[in-house]
Amino acid sequence: MPNDPFYPAANSTFPQGQHWIKTTRVDYAWTLVGFGGPFFVSTDPNCTIAIIDTGIDPDHVEFETSPALGVKVHPASRTIVDGAVGAGVPFCGCDVSGVPVGPIEDLYWDGFPGIIPHGTVTTGFAVARENNDAGMAGVRRDCTGLVLVLTTYIVGGCPPESPGLGVRCNHADRNVAKAMLYAEGADPETWTFPSNDVRARVISIATENLYAQTERCNPDNPLKHAVKQAADRGCVIVAIAGNDQSLP
Repeated sequence: MPNDPFYPAANSTFPQGQHWIKTTRVDYAWTLVGFGGPFFVSTDPNCTIAIIDTGIDPDHVEFETSPALGVKVHPASRTIVDGAVGAGVPFCGCDVSGVPVGPIEDLYWDGFPGIIPHGTVTTGFAVARENNDAGMAGVRRDCTGLVLVLTTYIVGGCPPESPGLGVRCNHADRNVAKAMLYAEGADPETWTFPSNDVRARVISIATENLYAQTERCNPDNPLKHAVKQAADRGCVIVAIAGNDQSLP
């Protein structure tokens, strides 16, 4: 059993502990494969999970690099801004040049103070470092996270007639597709595949309610192409669900 404090018991963060691990029988799967740890975390594509989300807090204790245990945040992690769209009330344009593309800091923390850092949490669910006496236990504690940041970010202000409103760059079909293609091994300059290699075998996507389906009716929707490429290249796509619920 992991010694991570959030795993076994009720706490302020998870009132029922990490109940989903037992509910989905992940703990039983751990025993079947001898999943005891500690593990050296490899960046091999077959042990890399692409997290397409709002980014990550790379300084979090759950993602610390360890000389003995390897890296938790894949060195090829990056922000994908191509194809972001603007939104606002009133409508504001989106200038992606204002989005910080170098660091992979969780944009929910940077752009929306007080909002839960979604990408940090989902990355933790998947690959949080195990048996470190801190936080939670990741489902795949032997894997690294290829963090691909979608643009959900406030950059500057609207025109003078709308003072005080930020310009929000929202992710849309095109940059979600490019994030997927990048995980599938595409060259980020040409968006073609130089080899049969992939960067991540598993691709986890969280678009949430700010996702703009700008090309839904386009028969050549880039998402369709990205999903087909994932299948052709042996990748598994996971779409996160359950953030919203309605009661009868």
